[in-house]
Amino acid sequence: MEEIPGESLLNRGLRLLSENPMITNLAVVFGLNQLLDDVSNFIYVVAAFTLVQACLIGTMGYIYLQIEKNNDQTVLVYTDLAVPGDSSSAETVRKTVAEHDNANLMTHITTQLFQIGLMAFLNYQFGYLRPLILQCVLSPRQFMGTQIYRVYISNNPIVGDLVRPWKTVNPLSPGQLPSTKELKAKEKKEQKKKLK
Repeated sequence: MEEIPGESLLNRGLRLLSENPMITNLAVVFGLNQLLDDVSNFIYVVAAFTLVQACLIGTMGYIYLQIEKNNDQTVLVYTDLAVPGDSSSAETVRKTVAEHDNANLMTHITTQLFQIGLMAFLNYQFGYLRPLILQCVLSPRQFMGTQIYRVYISNNPIVGDLVRPWKTVNPLSPGQLPSTKELKAKEKKEQKKKLK
């Protein structure tokens, strides 16, 4: 971090927070955890969680309406792994941009609904508040970093990582998509097997 002459320690700390989203997340979470010292804040934490999740689902609904309104019928042709991590299971996929974006949005919606159900269970069964506070902060920040949000809400130009098809990152699967040369070699190999 570049040091600015004459900058106060407070301003330097605030600048560090604004430049690094992970530190901002930690600062917000630790600040919100101070709410848990008082049991009377329980209803406010649950209300905040409900409001944040409703806003996220509403935003996803708005994105769905935007996808339907645009109805981009440009055809995308790309290879996708049928079984994550297994490069031999690659298949060619043909989808329109609208279908691709709807599939991506549905993935985000199901993930969000699963998180809501899990947090509701943890709160109801065990009375945990910390996960609710974490989801109040981290869920919106995570969704705001997705390609679909950046295209339809932030209106970022479609360049770089926003060019479709969007790659889904699976941290549990190190497998990569095979190159076109590998796919052609695989097709030739399969054709030779069929001829024999």
